Amino acid sequence: MKTLYGLRAQKTESFALQETFGVMDTPAQTSRLIYEFAERSKEFNNEVENFLVVALNVRMKPVGIFHIAKGSVDTVYIHSRDVFRAGIAANATQIILAHNHPTGVLTPSAADLRITRELISAGRLVKIPVADHIIFCSRLSFSFRENNLLDFSH
Repeated sequence: MKTLYGLRAQKTESFALQETFGVMDTPAQTSRLIYEFAERSKEFNNEVENFLVVALNVRMKPVGIFHIAKGSVDTVYIHSRDVFRAGIAANATQIILAHNHPTGVLTPSAADLRITRELISAGRLVKIPVADHIIFCSRLSFSFRENNLLDFSH
């Protein structure tokens, strides 16, 4: 698990994140943060799928963004323990999931829907709810919440 804003300097970096990006209450605001991360991260490779977690505090302000996994051109393998390890380490009260589609197609796959359902359920168990899942490519994004694909209620 890698992060652009390191856990060792989390208080300083999370403050910088909050000042720069503010409240993550819209998919557009979250996408802005994700694109910034993708541009600055050495781990992020736009030619393959990458899975990210944005950790939020109680006011929906970012306290960290984490690169969880890198996959192939059309798949990325993740496990709920890796996703929620990032949220727990950042003391998040909720998280936003994000991954890119290098193919340029924003439509969620059956696997995207399945893993998001699983992570929503896991989040309810560990009391770190999933607030949204964003698919992004070429400065475009698709929000599961905004498109009412799944039930994100706590």
